[in-house]
Amino acid sequence: MRAIRPRSQFNLQPAKKPKGKTLTLEQKVVNRGISKIRIRIEHVISGIKRYRIIKDQCPK
Repeated sequence: MRAIRPRSQFNLQPAKKPKGKTLTLEQKVVNRGISKIRIRIEHVISGIKRYRIIKDQCPK
């Protein structure tokens, strides 16, 4: 069975440090860029949770 995902959805994963070695400068730059994107997304998710935008209903 195959999962259906929207075309606009993609997955970015940082490069892992190889055992006993270090990351190249290019890998570090890419990881930092991914981290910046992830931080912004995490802040949005925490804002949604903080203000209970999804969980609570507005009183009538």
